[in-house]
Amino acid sequence: MMTEYIVISLINPILILVLGMVMKFYPPNRINKSIGFRTKSSMADHDSWTYAQKTWANHLLTTGLILLLISGLQVYLVWKFFQEQMWYIVFGVLFLQLLTILIPYLLTKRKVDTFKVREKEAFYKKINEDSKKP
Repeated sequence: MMTEYIVISLINPILILVLGMVMKFYPPNRINKSIGFRTKSSMADHDSWTYAQKTWANHLLTTGLILLLISGLQVYLVWKFFQEQMWYIVFGVLFLQLLTILIPYLLTKRKVDTFKVREKEAFYKKINEDSKKP
């Protein structure tokens, strides 16, 4: 019974982390309507698209890591102190985890919507510097 509880509590943070890693290491390079962070502003041009994918991946990784730490702490506390109320806590935590999926979306959307020429230049300057490193 505790095993199912652990799996249910940790599945969302792990999936968010995996999605973040996939998006970070294998981002969609071409603007498309099926894979990637897709909004009007992110699909406006290739620069906005690239910026949106990198930003989205970073936000997913951060959110997934924070959720994993919180869920791990919650699993420990339930195991140690609250085993009788376990399933009530599970449903509450799952609901909160699903709500937190909105956080990386909203943060990324805001950043992409304000992505201006100055930010594009700084972004590509950093990419060029990173590509020159051995």
